[in-house]
Amino acid sequence: MSLFQDVQRIVSSLRSKVFLLAGRGTLKTTDAAKNTAKVQGEFLKDEIISDIEKMEDYGFSSYPEEGAQIVAIFVDGNREQGLSIGRMTDDTDRQICNPERLACIIKMGQKF
Repeated sequence: MSLFQDVQRIVSSLRSKVFLLAGRGTLKTTDAAKNTAKVQGEFLKDEIISDIEKMEDYGFSSYPEEGAQIVAIFVDGNREQGLSIGRMTDDTDRQICNPERLACIIKMGQKF
């Protein structure tokens, strides 16, 4: 093998890991029955990943419904070691949250 081919092989391996470090997908389920809440999401086409740890800010907890958007990072590009860092629904009521205010929207439609 030539030096160029060796470098190309190494860069190709690193490139695929970098592309797999983070992902955005669709939330399938949330399981908070244990000490560490876990979520399941679909990221790439037909790529269902389970047991992704769900991180939240201290003192706040939320359980978006199925179909919400999920953002996760994966240790060393390994899709079996995920950490959910954000979840978002497609609510149209986001405009009620002005700067320096907090909006709480629950499934029944109440706003606080």
